[in-house]
Amino acid sequence: WTPEEDEILKNGVTIYGAGKWVEISKLFKQRDSLQVRSRWKVISSKTRGKWTPEEDSKLLELIKEHGNKWTMIGKTFNRSPDDVYLHYFYLNRVKWTKEEDNKLYDLVKKYGEDWDVIKKYFPRRSFYDIKLRYIKY
Repeated sequence: WTPEEDEILKNGVTIYGAGKWVEISKLFKQRDSLQVRSRWKVISSKTRGKWTPEEDSKLLELIKEHGNKWTMIGKTFNRSPDDVYLHYFYLNRVKWTKEEDNKLYDLVKKYGEDWDVIKKYFPRRSFYDIKLRYIKY
């Protein structure tokens, strides 16, 4: 990513809001919504680096206590809401079933690679997991 692209991304988030990755990705010639979301995660994260086992435990405890209040939980770790959200899904990933593979294949046939739409059909999966599974499938 170039510094100019980072500025475009920051402006896109200001205009459209974080989470509107399909709209923001249209500001780029060769970046899709998954790349845009991933880059935003990197440049917006206050704390970088690996999560410790203690942080993993604390994260799971806070989610049990507060639900999916990603912004509030992120403040506990000085991390972005996206970082917390993605790490939670990383911790809770499960094997893909044949039914999920078929559903993913059918959805990509129907919606193309519009991962924001497809993600709605897989609430317990991250954008990254969905796209990676499709590439491997």
